[in-house]
Amino acid sequence: MKKENIVETQIWRINGRMVVAQSVEEALVIWRAHFNGGEDMELRTVERVTSKVLGALIPQGAVPSADASAPEAHAVAAPMPAVSAIPADGVYPEEGGVRIWKNGHTFLVPKEWDKEEWPLLNEAGYERSKRSKERLMSEADALLDWDFVAATKHIQNLGTDIPLKEGEYMLTAPVWLAMYEHRDALNKALRAMGAKEIDFDKDVWFAQRANTYYAWYFVGAGRYLNHGNVSYSNQVVALSL
Repeated sequence: MKKENIVETQIWRINGRMVVAQSVEEALVIWRAHFNGGEDMELRTVERVTSKVLGALIPQGAVPSADASAPEAHAVAAPMPAVSAIPADGVYPEEGGVRIWKNGHTFLVPKEWDKEEWPLLNEAGYERSKRSKERLMSEADALLDWDFVAATKHIQNLGTDIPLKEGEYMLTAPVWLAMYEHRDALNKALRAMGAKEIDFDKDVWFAQRANTYYAWYFVGAGRYLNHGNVSYSNQVVALSL
């Protein structure tokens, strides 16, 4: 692998979608082009989700990023940059766990992913949930919600005893389905690291409420999405960025 093929990159979350780019200006161009939003798509949130620079392989022929000293010109007039910097869908082992890419989204399944079985909300959270109509999702909405960070923070704000460490988050439906799609390769990578494999036949919580009493979860035995009372105990799988 030639040295000139390695560039310094960051992961950005723009309107809930993950983008790999060398700068925020480049990330915006990729976001507009790769997700078919067009220049007039409403820009709601831009956040850098990596605290350190990552090394990304750029295939031969990819366009390098423009001069960062001219961000406005880059954002408007730059040629198609580094969409190829978004890896193909699949499993990518890292030092801290196994990274999965799916449709431009990325997340890390850490070695210590298992939080065992817990109710989604504790008693105080259950009472708050009965009064709160924030982030209630239909099945269709849940399947499109990749923002597991915001979903987890919502559950934590309501009240939960699930022992997540700082920088750990719960699943959302499309994240789990991406893991399920690559379950054999994911478990093979975890096994090679000496980590516990994921039991995809168990029921697992998503940090997504269906209504004030129920939240979405995956029924492992039946392989379908269902909603259950937030006081029930299901498997909890931790993620990180």
